Order: sequence, then C-alpha cells, then structure tokens
Amino acid sequence: MTVPSGRLMPLVGALILVLAATYFLFRAIDGAGLATESASADVVGKLHRDATRTYTTQVINGRTMTIPHVTPEAYVLELSLLGNKTEGVADRALYDKVSAGDQVSVTYQRRRVTRGVVVVGVSR
Repeated sequence: MTVPSGRLMPLVGALILVLAATYFLFRAIDGAGLATESASADVVGKLHRDATRTYTTQVINGRTMTIPHVTPEAYVLELSLLGNKTEGVADRALYDKVSAGDQVSVTYQRRRVTRGVVVVGVSR
C-alpha cells in the first residue's frame, strides 16, 4: 500500500497526536486519585540541588518574549522504602538533622499500573 506524498504528513501528524493522547491517558490512569500511605524509610544518602534558572522563547501576540523558569533549591533525601530506592524532598531543618542510616517517616503513593513509589512527604 502506497500513500500519496501529499497525504503522508497529515497521517504522521495524526499518529503523533494519537500517541501523545495515549501517553497522557496512561499517566492519568496510573497516577490520578491515588491513596496516600505511610511507612518508615531508611536514609541512604543526601543530595542538595541548587536553584536554577532557564529561559524559553515564546511568541505572544506576534512578539517574541523570553520567559524565565526558576527551579528552587531542593534538599533531597535518598531513601530505601519498601525495598526500593527512591528520593524525597525534605525541608532544610530535617535535611540538616538526618544522616545516612537514620529512619524517617514517609508518606507515599503507589502507582496503579507501574507500581512505582512516589514520595509525597518526609518527616521525623
């Protein structure tokens, strides 16, 4: 089966839209409305991520504008939770108090399809 060259690009565009819609539908099914659970986790390590600023260019009302995107600094704890290695963001005070080998309380959500663990909160 051959496709005339004038019809190929609309078919490719439609395929891309279908794949994108399928991806976002999967993400919604996998992560929407999950129950929050609590458990203890062991601190394996600590990471500090500095604040960053990136820029994107967008055309708005016919004018090219540079839009800044700021990612704040993060204090990340590497955790061993339910036999899986994961990360959770902590506030600065908790980050300074804990060290590798300590236990923390974690609230998390388990994804429906992928069964991945997403840490929602970390406390002592």
